[in-house]
Amino acid sequence: NSYFQRLNNVIDIAHHGRVEFDYFCCINLPQADGTMKRIYLDVEIQNVENPGYAPLTRGNDYLSRMITSQNGKEYDYRNYDGMKKTYVIWILP
Repeated sequence: NSYFQRLNNVIDIAHHGRVEFDYFCCINLPQADGTMKRIYLDVEIQNVENPGYAPLTRGNDYLSRMITSQNGKEYDYRNYDGMKKTYVIWILP
């Protein structure tokens, strides 16, 4: 529907590298005043019991890249308030 949009799960950021998300989307949430609030969501499944790093650290990296990828789309250096909230959900089976 128009409120939910799956996004390209690969983000390349110049001088910072490439990241591949398991499931990356944005959700437009209708507000009572008729406006829309957008959030970005990444869902990751970590199948390796001990990947050799802390998933929390990797999650912080993913959040940072999700925010940086909004630059020039949701916000720029003149309007940092346009930055949208981002969430990462880790599923550790």
